[in-house]
Amino acid sequence: MTVSELTNRIVRNTTLLLVAFAEISFVYADDVERKIENGLVFNSFMVEKDYRTGLNLTPDKPFSLSDGFTLTFDLKIRQEVDVFGYILRIIGNGTTNIDLISNFTYNNMVLVMGDKTLLDFKTKELDVNPIGTWIKAELKVDADNNKLEFAVNGLRKSADYNVDDLNKFNIYFGVNNTIDFAVTDVAPLVVKNVKIFDSKNRLFRYWKLDKHGEGVVFDECKNAKATVTNGIWEINNHAEWKKRTTITISGYTPQIAFDRLQKRIFVVKKNIVSIYDANKNSIDTLIAKQGMPFYLRINQLLYDQVNDRLVMYDFTRNKLARFDFKTQIWTNEQDTFSLPHFMHHSKYYDE
Repeated sequence: MTVSELTNRIVRNTTLLLVAFAEISFVYADDVERKIENGLVFNSFMVEKDYRTGLNLTPDKPFSLSDGFTLTFDLKIRQEVDVFGYILRIIGNGTTNIDLISNFTYNNMVLVMGDKTLLDFKTKELDVNPIGTWIKAELKVDADNNKLEFAVNGLRKSADYNVDDLNKFNIYFGVNNTIDFAVTDVAPLVVKNVKIFDSKNRLFRYWKLDKHGEGVVFDECKNAKATVTNGIWEINNHAEWKKRTTITISGYTPQIAFDRLQKRIFVVKKNIVSIYDANKNSIDTLIAKQGMPFYLRINQLLYDQVNDRLVMYDFTRNKLARFDFKTQIWTNEQDTFSLPHFMHHSKYYDE
């Protein structure tokens, strides 16, 4: 099919599309293929203490849970130089600390009350390695039986301890600045889906840790506020534009096309074909072994996904130029500059 035939078939009206380029910056999202993540990422030892992350579930007053409670959450430890640090600190009645500490530098995670280690979970006991993998954690303060229970992915352990006199609880993940119980040694963790159940197993609070305000996040049950210091939100990767890379093209008339199947963007200038792979966030550059694209002032490049090749069209000369990735050859040899008669038109590719 010639350009003129293609034009007669699909071009009935023109659409004005204005795009300004200072640099070409790419961001992509595919709601079908990419699941939107939630969760709070904690700054750890890779930053100074003042920039580490804390989540305070009780910023205004402690929870009154005299009969005990169960706290559940999804947890992932990020691989960093040091994977030691506090995951969770619960302060009962302002006097007693219950701590969950990552010590995966030495392949274990421990539950501590006061200064006594009550429970020890070794990596080899777990069905998955918690470094880089989501695990489900559950901590139960059982006032009726004076026990503390902790479970990781179903592996449950318990310890006898006097907890029936505790009735008010402050709960912190990561950093907290409470007098006498301050913590700055934060594990490199990611937390989401934090839930608190009362002694009758009724859902009391639920923080998904997705939608949030500036330094605050609200639960799904009572719209209860939790505060966040130096937080990094997973959902922001889907809600905010972020520059992936920059391709610098000298001079004028770069030609641009998109491969929606393999998520590739092609930038062509003279005999150079730059290929940005959005899945891999990588750039490859090909130098055509023969031929060149049309020397046009505006972008008239398409990707032919059936034949895996680039196609450039020229209305003025009624010609097509094709670039084959296998041979790396353009079918056009003419380098004469052309200012097309049709400057502003829509492009449509019918596979």
